[in-house]
Amino acid sequence: MSLDFNHFNITHNLNDMWRAAGCYDALYNSHGKKAKEILPKLESALLWLVTNPTKAKEYNAPNGWGLYENALPWLAEVCEYFRNNPDEEIYTCK
Repeated sequence: MSLDFNHFNITHNLNDMWRAAGCYDALYNSHGKKAKEILPKLESALLWLVTNPTKAKEYNAPNGWGLYENALPWLAEVCEYFRNNPDEEIYTCK
C-alpha cells in the first residue's frame, strides 16, 4: 500500500516555512520513500515550529494562504500518521 501525500494536501505557499524548518525536501522530494525514512526530518521540523513560533510566523504567506496556524497542526497530523504507518510508501504529485 502506498500513502498519497495529496491526502494531506496543503498549500505550496508554506514552502519558505518548510525550508526554514528543514523539511522541504522531505515533503516535496520523498516520492517512493517509506514514511519511516522521512519521519525524523518531519519530527525535527515539527519541534522547530513548536519551539520557534515567532520565527516561523515570519514565513507566513502575505496573501494569507500559508500560515503557521495551519502548518503546525497539518505537520503534526502527518507525523502522527507516519508514526502509525512507518512502512507505507509515499506518493507525491508535483
